[in-house]
Amino acid sequence: MEFRFEVTSTGNRGSRAQLGQHELVFDMPPKAGGDGRGPGPLAVWLTSAAACMHYFASGVFTKKGLPVEGLAIAVVARQVSEPNNHVDQLRFEITLPEGTDEATRAEVEAAVKRCPVHNTLHTPPPLEVAIV
Repeated sequence: MEFRFEVTSTGNRGSRAQLGQHELVFDMPPKAGGDGRGPGPLAVWLTSAAACMHYFASGVFTKKGLPVEGLAIAVVARQVSEPNNHVDQLRFEITLPEGTDEATRAEVEAAVKRCPVHNTLHTPPPLEVAIV
């Protein structure tokens, strides 16, 4: 499966992406030179990783007919600017619904490792930037 998405300018530092019927709006806060019309790309990227893991974790509960209320994944990350601007610490904290047994807990741990975002972070592809 291949993907192609285009991000276009909305003025100043803001941008948008159309993903099928969904539109995502990105921006930076005013203190960073943006207009604050949407979350910044880094926050969206980190949140997307947690959402992917949530998708796979929730599948464990729904397949067993168990409620997903209480399932949450928090992202804890640290961004540094030296030697280059990047995230140097990244942790995902999974909160399971109350009463989750050990077998389900183990299934969730295995399931989140099937998330393609998780796997891409562990095995990054070659990254190309082309001005066309």
